[in-house]
Amino acid sequence: MNELAPLLDTLSAQHGWLTAALAWLASVRVFAKLCSPQLNVFFAETLLWIHDSPDVDDDAFVNRLLANPIYRITAWLLDYLLSVKLPTLAQFRALHEAQQQQKNDR
Repeated sequence: MNELAPLLDTLSAQHGWLTAALAWLASVRVFAKLCSPQLNVFFAETLLWIHDSPDVDDDAFVNRLLANPIYRITAWLLDYLLSVKLPTLAQFRALHEAQQQQKNDR
C-alpha cells in the first residue's frame, strides 16, 4: 500500500471529487453485483409477461425495445460500470422459446 500512497495523495489533493466518485462507484458496484441476478430475472419475467399478453402491439414493443441501440448501449454501460446484466434480444427469444416449449409439453 505504500507504493500507492503518493498516487492517492496526489489524487485526493488535486482531484478530490474523482476519488469520491470512484469510491461511490465501487460501493454501488458491490451492491449492484449482489442484486444483478434478481434484477435480470425480474426484468426478463416482466418482459415475458408483457410479451405473452393478448395484445399484439406489445409484442412488437418488446422486440423494438430489446433491439433498440439506446437500450443496448444502456445495457452495456450498466454491465460495464455496475455489473448489472440486462437481458439481450437473443436471451429473451431463447427464454420465450423455452417457455413456449414448456407450455407445449404440459
